[in-house]
Amino acid sequence: MNKSFNVFRAFAFLSVFLFHCGFFMFGYLGVHAFFVLSGYLIMPIILKTKKSTSSIKEFIINFYGRRSLRIFPAYYFYLLIVTSVIFIYGWQTQTYYKDFIKQLPWALTYTYDFYHSTRFSLHSDLVSHFWSLSVEEQFYIFIPILFFLVKEKNLKVAFLIIIAAGPVLRALIGLAVTHNFLNLLFLDQRVTVYVMPFSHIDAFIIGGFFSIYLRKYIPSYGIILGSFILLILIGLITSKMALGDYKFNSLGYAPFMIDSRKYIWAYSLFSFFFALLFLRLNKRNFLTPIFENNTLNYLGKISYGLYIYHFAILHWVIIHVGKFYKPAFLISEDVYAAIIAFILTVSVSIISYELLEKRCLALKDKLFPYNLQKEIS
Repeated sequence: MNKSFNVFRAFAFLSVFLFHCGFFMFGYLGVHAFFVLSGYLIMPIILKTKKSTSSIKEFIINFYGRRSLRIFPAYYFYLLIVTSVIFIYGWQTQTYYKDFIKQLPWALTYTYDFYHSTRFSLHSDLVSHFWSLSVEEQFYIFIPILFFLVKEKNLKVAFLIIIAAGPVLRALIGLAVTHNFLNLLFLDQRVTVYVMPFSHIDAFIIGGFFSIYLRKYIPSYGIILGSFILLILIGLITSKMALGDYKFNSLGYAPFMIDSRKYIWAYSLFSFFFALLFLRLNKRNFLTPIFENNTLNYLGKISYGLYIYHFAILHWVIIHVGKFYKPAFLISEDVYAAIIAFILTVSVSIISYELLEKRCLALKDKLFPYNLQKEIS
C-alpha cells in the first residue's frame, strides 16, 4: 500500500471539506484530483487484469467484483441509514427530506451526475456530492470496454485522442447550455460542465496515460514546484484580465472555473499537474515527513468514508451548532462548526471503515482472486 497516495487522498478530501465549509474556494479541485488519481491507479490494473484472465467473463467477474466490494458497502449503507432515519422519524413529508427521497433513485443507480446537470435538480447536502461518485462509477464501466475494443498497440493513440477531446467536449457542453440547445440542462455553464461525466473523461485518461507510458519518469522537486507556480500564475493573470480581480482566495480558479472559459482548458492543466505529481509520489520520496506520515496515511485509507459522510454531518452540525457549548476562546461560529463536523466525520468514518469497509475489502482476494504483481495501490 503506497502511503504517499493515501496521504494525497487525505489532502484531497480536506480541500473538499474546507470548500464545503466555505473556507477554501480552491478546494473543489480536490474532486478533480480524485478523478486523476483513479485513472492513475486503476488503468494499469485493468490492463494487467485483462492480460492475466482467459476470457472477458473472467475479467468482468474479477474486476467488477473487486470494485464492488470497495465501493458499494459504505455507499449503500449510508443511503440505507439516511432513508431509514427519515421514515422512522416521519420526516418524509418535510420538503428537505422529501427532496432527498425524490433524488434517491438517481443515487441508487449511480446516475446522479446526469440528474445534477439538469435544470430540475435540487441541491441536497444529503446526496448532491454523490455526482462525483457517479462519474467515477461510470468511468469503471467505460474504461474496461475501451481496453477490450482497442488493441494494446493502439491504446496510446486512443488515449491521446481522448485527452485532446476533453476540452472540446467541455466547450460543446458549454455551448449547449449557452444557446439552450438542450432544454433539459441546468442553465449555468460552470455547474453543468462540472458535473457532467463527459467533462472528466480526460482526467481519468491523463492519469492512466502517465501511469502506463511515463511511469519511469521521475519529476524533480523543481519541476513540480515550477509547474504549480506556473499554473497559479496562469489562473491569477487570466482572472485579472477577465474580471479585473486576481481572485487570490481561489488562486485564480474560482468555483467552478468562472472566468476566461477556464472550464474548457484549466481542468486539463490540473489533470497534467496532478498526474505529474503522482509520478513522484509513486516513488515515495517526495516530502516524506508529510507524505509518509502514519496519521495522514490512515485518514487517506478512510477517505472514501470521509467523503460519503461529511456533507450530511456538516449540514447537521451547521443547523445545530448554536445548541453546542461554545468555547471561551475567540473563534467564529463557522470555524467551530467546521471543527465539530470534522471530528464527527472522522469518527463515523473510522467506525465505517473498521466495522464494514475493511471486512468487505478482506473478501476481495478470497472471492475474486487474480495473480498480479502489484506495483501500485
